[in-house]
Amino acid sequence: GQVTNAGIVWSEYQEALRATEFPGNMGAVSEMLDTAQGLEGMDMLAQQCIFGLVSTLYYVARWLLEGQGEVGRARWFFSALDAYATNFHPEIMARSNWPVTGEMIDNLRWALLDQQAEQRRREAEEQGRDQEGLRIY
Repeated sequence: GQVTNAGIVWSEYQEALRATEFPGNMGAVSEMLDTAQGLEGMDMLAQQCIFGLVSTLYYVARWLLEGQGEVGRARWFFSALDAYATNFHPEIMARSNWPVTGEMIDNLRWALLDQQAEQRRREAEEQGRDQEGLRIY
């Protein structure tokens, strides 16, 4: 595989993500997230391999939502993912060998929106407000 300036062998990381299905691949994802060390590091990783970064952010956001129930943190990681993923047409990623596709990203977006709508519904119910007029598109 090719080694980048940060010493990341992207082909090995890609294989690690493919070798074990979610959430079993979260060990590799966590290591990559540690490599990024914040937003500046994410930009560095995006310059090296944007599909690798998008895949990392996807799995982190999905794990936070599905595995931890941390909707707020999942939305933050998804926002970062969305900022990077909007730089290319979804079909380009679908043609790559990375395990994350545009369809998977869209499904996660809808799951987050569903969770947000449910959270707002519960809050309105607890406060005795009528939910009429609350729409999340």
